[in-house]
Amino acid sequence: MNIKIYTAPGCKHCHELRLFLKSRGLRFFELSTNQLKNAKEAVRISGQMGVPVIDINGQIIVGWNQAVLDKAISLGRHPIMNGALDELADKEFGDGKNS
Repeated sequence: MNIKIYTAPGCKHCHELRLFLKSRGLRFFELSTNQLKNAKEAVRISGQMGVPVIDINGQIIVGWNQAVLDKAISLGRHPIMNGALDELADKEFGDGKNS
């Protein structure tokens, strides 16, 4: 599994994310948004300015949500289940469409 996280110093949710990934025994590559190129990349892949930004095998997640991350990690181990993470995120946060 390929995990990249974009974080900022002093970010509480970034710290919680690190602890979560370590508690699961997962290896990850961390990029600080203090470096302009990393900040630009995080915005480019997520379309948002917030951190943390998590890239799990190309699936982009913005923010700290353990249920969504657990699902992404599970799917990351089983890539045949494409779309299931998006479906979970839509249930958690809505589909982003105005009613």
